[in-house]
Formats: sequence, C-alpha cells, structure tokens
Amino acid sequence: MPAKAQVRVAIVGFSSQIGKRHTKHGLQNDETDLIALVDPSFGAPAIKTASGVPTVTPLFASTAVLLQSSEVQRPDAAIVCSPPKTHVRTATELIEAGIHVFVEKPIGDGIQSVRALIKLAQKKGVHLLVGHHRRFNPYIAAPKKAIDAGVVGDVVAVSALWTAYKPDSYFNADPALA
Repeated sequence: MPAKAQVRVAIVGFSSQIGKRHTKHGLQNDETDLIALVDPSFGAPAIKTASGVPTVTPLFASTAVLLQSSEVQRPDAAIVCSPPKTHVRTATELIEAGIHVFVEKPIGDGIQSVRALIKLAQKKGVHLLVGHHRRFNPYIAAPKKAIDAGVVGDVVAVSALWTAYKPDSYFNADPALA
C-alpha cells in the first residue's frame, strides 16, 4: 500500500500562544508537513528556533509574501492564529489562493465579513474551519461522558465558568501582527 501523502501546512501567527501549540502538533504529526511559518513579529526567528522548527522551514513576514514565494510549494492548508482582528483578512488571502483554512476563534469581528468569508470559501471550493478546541479538552469531555453514562442523573441546568491563566504577552501582541 502506498504511503499516504502528507498535507502541506503553513501556520500564520505561529509565535502566538496557540500558534506555538499548533506548531508543536504540526511537527509531531506524521500526516502533516509543516512547510512554512508566517509571522512578522520581531521575536519570531528566536521563537522558531526555540520551538524546534527545522531551519529549512522558511519564515515569512506576511501571507502575501508566502503566496508569492517560489521557495516553498503552495500549502494545502493553513492555520490562522494571528490576532483576531487579522483573521478575516488573512483567511481571505488564503482562500483566494485556493488554500483550506483553519482559523482560531473568533473567526471575525462582524457578521457581514464572516458571511462574506464563508461565501468565498464555498465559491472557491475550499474548507473553512473554526477552532473550538475546548470541546475536546479532557476537563470538558469528562463531565460529558458522565452525563451520557447517566452517572449524574437528569441534567436540567448547568452553570459553569472556565478560567485559564494567560500571560501578559497574550494580551499585548506585537503591533506588527495587527
């Protein structure tokens, strides 16, 4: 049986907190080939090195530069984890180029721009996915499993609060990413 072809993936905004996680998993997944990183922040080269990304994986300052580059093959898919106000603009560039897009939430900052993005993905025949990673978090999966198993009885209401520490750097993104 022939080996399954790897999906060529680019990560946009890889130096963000979630971008580092996507990079780590992209490097560990045998079904993906992390072919490019996009991040204009000053610290991106050092973060790339610290993350164990191979030196042959190019780092681009923008999605436009990646798409114009002859240095790498065009990605099959891209993960957008840049600051939220860049999501629609970045995803639009990628979709226009025929690249499947996984975008971190929020997908956009307004219903009209998001609807236009969805229509564009449909027109171009590419997949547009929005990250809802908490759905698969073990802390969320455990109560769901208990509810499904009837362990807690009939659920009539739920009140929950999710809190997580985020370092100051999460809120003070490099202005170059905006």
